Amino acid sequence: AIRGNVHSSIKHSWFRYTSESVLHFRILSLPGMIKFRGRSCSCWQLLLFVALSALVVATEAAKKQPKRPEFTDNSRDPTEDELDVLDAFDDKQLRAQMKCNGCGVLVEELQAAVSEGVAKNAGKALKSGRGIEVLENRCHSVSPLYGLQHRNNKPTEVWSKDPAITRAQGSWMFTYVQTICGELVEEFDEMFIAESTSTSTPDLQKKACGKKGDGLGYCSNDFDYSKMNQHTVKLDSEL
Repeated sequence: AIRGNVHSSIKHSWFRYTSESVLHFRILSLPGMIKFRGRSCSCWQLLLFVALSALVVATEAAKKQPKRPEFTDNSRDPTEDELDVLDAFDDKQLRAQMKCNGCGVLVEELQAAVSEGVAKNAGKALKSGRGIEVLENRCHSVSPLYGLQHRNNKPTEVWSKDPAITRAQGSWMFTYVQTICGELVEEFDEMFIAESTSTSTPDLQKKACGKKGDGLGYCSNDFDYSKMNQHTVKLDSEL
């Protein structure tokens, strides 16, 4: 039981108590009773108050934490039905090149993200937590932008985010790009954080996209990384 002059509503009391910046209480001689800011209350009431206060503090702290982007876990190649729309991809070699190019352009994006982060950090290397946050944010921001560049009104194996270039886009392409980017961050975050400002883009692409076991295996072992994300089939006008 609460002794003395108390509020008629416990809920109102809690709001008043939580608005106080400092808690003052002392143990009374009466067993099980506690003096709290001029009022006496039982131990269970104090415990309830402390629990509610902790919940309020935790909730406010959570609101201030930056929301980290989430990556899709449905890693897969486009289905045959999806690729039927893209007549240019009847050739398995073009499909393989599309995946290799996708990995390559995303390595370039992640390298740029870390380099920009280092520049904003007065040239100092990013700490692990901040570096991962920078990488994930870049994946989250660029995934909706990429599409397959058109040539002769057909999509090709070359990825582009340039709004001035006609490109094929769709929900599966967003998932495709986001998944590869998430895999790169998961497997090679330490490499990007440590080497983005000191290693060339082709070398990073080879490490991340190359030979299965070392990289993700998206590019063939003999791939020429100087030709990353370039058209492999020339038009008649280019021959």
